[in-house]
Amino acid sequence: DFRASDARKVRLDSEYKVAVSGLNGDVQIENAQVRTGQSVITAQGTVAGSPRRVAVTFATNGAEVQDLLKIVETAEPQMAGKVNFRAEAQFSNGPGRFLEKLQLKAAVAVAGMRFVDVKKQRNVDAFSARVRKDGPPDAKNEPPLATMTARSETRFDRGVAYFPDIRTEMPGASS
Repeated sequence: DFRASDARKVRLDSEYKVAVSGLNGDVQIENAQVRTGQSVITAQGTVAGSPRRVAVTFATNGAEVQDLLKIVETAEPQMAGKVNFRAEAQFSNGPGRFLEKLQLKAAVAVAGMRFVDVKKQRNVDAFSARVRKDGPPDAKNEPPLATMTARSETRFDRGVAYFPDIRTEMPGASS
């Protein structure tokens, strides 16, 4: 079981290949795979130097949004869809809180994003139909008509997340 802060416990399975230097204790992460639910995250990087500094590149392709949100959220995830990301993270050993030492740059894209709550999704469907001038969506409990996509470059530095350019799209609207 794994838990981030106050989030729920989730099952994480991992496989990894590392090389450890007998001279200085530096670690080269050659290939790591972490599985949670139906999603796989891959990583490679180093733990090296004095003081120790961690530098890791991690990525996923087609992971379930809900699988990843369960790792960090306390409530049941409200969104579903597929996510692709590639991120580079660095942090060093020493005093201070983890998030204050973390530096991260990432590119994130979510496709087929929809609300899990049927009522909320129907509101999105109705909005999309209005802006497309298609009339109201079918009231039957069918798959959502309007899925969304979102993408952004992001960075996290000294405890603050920056999303300078978030792009979203859905049938009939984009920003």
